[in-house]
Parts: sequence; C-alpha cells; structure tokens
Amino acid sequence: MSVVADTPLITDNIQAQAFYASSIKLGNYRNYKDLSLKLGASPVVLTGANGSGKTNILEAISLLSPGKGFRKIKLNDADMIQGGKTVLPWSISAVVNKGFEEFQIGTGRELVTDSKRIVKIDGDIVKNQAELTSIFSVMWLTPQMDGLFIGSSSDRRKFLDRLVYNFDPEHASRIYSYEYTMRERAKIIQQPSYDPSWVSVLEEKMAQRAVSIAAARIDTVEHIQAVINEFKTAFPKADIDVQGGVERIMLENSALQAEEILKKQLYESRAMDSRTGRTSVGTHRSDFIAFHNEKCMPAASCSTGEQKALLLSIILAEARAKALWKGSVPVLLLDEVVAHLDEKRRASLFEEIFSMQAQVWMTGTDEELFKEIRDKAQFFDVSDGTVTKK
Repeated sequence: MSVVADTPLITDNIQAQAFYASSIKLGNYRNYKDLSLKLGASPVVLTGANGSGKTNILEAISLLSPGKGFRKIKLNDADMIQGGKTVLPWSISAVVNKGFEEFQIGTGRELVTDSKRIVKIDGDIVKNQAELTSIFSVMWLTPQMDGLFIGSSSDRRKFLDRLVYNFDPEHASRIYSYEYTMRERAKIIQQPSYDPSWVSVLEEKMAQRAVSIAAARIDTVEHIQAVINEFKTAFPKADIDVQGGVERIMLENSALQAEEILKKQLYESRAMDSRTGRTSVGTHRSDFIAFHNEKCMPAASCSTGEQKALLLSIILAEARAKALWKGSVPVLLLDEVVAHLDEKRRASLFEEIFSMQAQVWMTGTDEELFKEIRDKAQFFDVSDGTVTKK
C-alpha cells in the first residue's frame, strides 16, 4: 500500500487546516536541560533506545493542552534532578500554527515551590487552561492506555472528554465547573445543618452543566461514529457510545426537561449522598463504551492487540471527524504505536496520516519501521537527552 499525501480533506469546499508546532523548547524538563527543536508541518519521527527521552518530548507537548498530560503528572514529577535535588523549575514553550495563524504558548512553574503551573498565551498568563483548546488541538495514544477498555470508567470518561475538547473548546470549562459545584454540594450536605435553598442553587447549576456535558459527549461520539462507518481502513471498525443516567434522560426529553428531571433526582438523593459522601447521579458516572463491529463483541473482551487497534481506529476517526466538521486537524502523539502494527496496518496508518496532512509525532526504537515515510517525515535521533535531526 502506498502512502498518499496529495489531497487534503475538504468539506463544503473548505480545506481543513492542520495544527502543528513549528518550534518546541524544553527547559529543565525531566532529562532535558535545554532543548530547542525547529520543525515543519510534516510528521515527526523520534527514534532511539528505550529510556533515551523520546516519550518525555511527547509528554511535554501533551502538557500544552488542558490537564496533566498523558502521564497525569504532579508538578514536581517533571523537574530535572541532579545530585538528588531539583535544579530549576521546568518550562515548556512552543510556537504553534494553524494555517496562517501563529501563537506562542507555554507552561511550567516559575519557582520550584510553586504549587500550580502557569499557562501563557502570546506572553500573557491565562487563568483557565481551557483557553489552550482554541489555540492548539492535540490527541495521544500511549502504552499506558492499552488497558483503557478493561480499566476504570473514570479513565474512559477522561479519554472521551479529551475527544470532546477537540470539537468543543468550552467543554473543559464545563467539566471544571460541574466538578467544582459537585464538590461544594457534597461538602455542604454533610454538615449537620445546612441551607437547603443554597443546595438547590448548586443542584440547578450541576443539572445545567451536566446536560451540556452529556450533549457535547453525545454529539462528539455521533460525529466520530459517522467517520468510522464511512471510511474503510485496515483497522477494525468500532461501535462507540456514551452511556449513563443523564444520557438516558436526554434520549426522551428536551434539554430543559432533562435539567428539571436531574434537579429532582439530585434533590431526592441528598440524604443518601450525605451518608455515602458521594454524588449518586450525574455525568461523572457515565461511561464510554466500545464494541468490535465485525466480531460483535465488547472491546473489553477482545485480545490485547485488537483493543490497541480499536483504540487507534477511534483516535484516527476523531482526527478525521474534526477535519470534516471543524475544518482543522489536531496534532497526534503516537508513542510506541507503530511497533505493534503489522505491515498492512502500518501502511494504513501512514496513509491516514498523510491524507489528513497531520503533524503526527511517532516514537520507536527501530527506524526501519518508518522506512516507508523516510522522505516524507522529519526524523530525529534521541540519545540521553540529546536530539539530533537526521
């Protein structure tokens, strides 16, 4: 199978524009004292021995989006350590591009004692990390995600919500607001006496946010499923869904009706929630479900190899869906993914990447696995914190 790189995705005569990083700088980040990379828009391949620092670069890029990156780090996890002591606070900065637009974004902590990381866009500190989603769109697949379908529903929700961020930048803010309000309600109803009217206000906010969150999740899943159904690739087709109490309510009710029903459920569950210290209804209890279409079985029951292939299929479909409906292609971070693909699926992956004209960062120990795209991608050798362009 040949790699096709001629025709970008076009919908309604609008060419999809790819997000890409034209430069990356890391300071005192894990094993990188001072790293600076200049880049084009094409895919990036990082090769080197295990433990050389390939994944650290991808992790740094993942931190240029809301959240804790794909390793879910604590602030001091990324510090460069010498002689058993932290050297200096870490920093990540990048020039990111979308079409003719260019932005400077960065994150890190200015002091080793800082308890929160700062985020800057064009030199200005922003209060909400969610603002990054309108500037830079990124998705990833890492070995740590191999057990997603058999792991906790919490991990699957977070995976789904990251898919949603790429379609709806406000989704991150809604999630934060919902979870903050939920924690406030939980604290208040556990007090011996509390103001019921204030709890009602919080429950109204929770209901509004929950319905908006569920609607965004459902919309994103439908868009991704449409792409999975439409396009043929070497990867297995997945049937995906988001399931939960709020989603069931929304199947048969308008958004306003769903809010009223959810408010009533929250009111009726106060006593139980007070005893258990948990919130028994809401979108924080929803789950992301996937089935292997051809085999008619839950993803969790598939082999490890097929689970990996399904996950990659979903991520590629999400990128294509964003291109089709939003006119932009996210950056993809694929850590040690190629090594687990047979020749047919490897060729299919490369074809997908170049047909979308995406900047995809791939890592591996064997450069030969990437020989098909040797003249089309940017290759770097990584060795003990030193990165050399080939």
